[in-house]
Amino acid sequence: MKSKKRFIKNLMAAEQDLSNKHGGFSLFAACFREDTMLDTWDLVVAASWLLPETKNSYTTIMDGIRRNMDNDEIFDLHALPLLDPDDFRILEIHDEYGEVEHGFIDLGRCQLFDMDMERVYIITSKRRDALVSAEVNS
Repeated sequence: MKSKKRFIKNLMAAEQDLSNKHGGFSLFAACFREDTMLDTWDLVVAASWLLPETKNSYTTIMDGIRRNMDNDEIFDLHALPLLDPDDFRILEIHDEYGEVEHGFIDLGRCQLFDMDMERVYIITSKRRDALVSAEVNS
């Protein structure tokens, strides 16, 4: 990875771009697992407008990533799990780490999704009811 700072900055731009085009995220986070042999990140995403069982949802996220990141940065992404915004693990993240939208929380070394993470960067963590309220008020 060339620059972690640039990688995160471009992920933030991708999240903002996708959010503007499609709606807010409940979670948009880059996770670097301790057990990985590769120098790659998982991008964990949850949004009410995404359907994890459809290819189109993955294509939509990757299109936003491609618009904002270069090929080297894209190759630093290993997995793209799409989760339900009401998944209890997402709700635990909101409770434990608070909420942020289009921002940045560095969790450092932690355990997330029952896995040891060397590093986690949360760009957006927002409860679904807060997203609905924000959309109604705009």
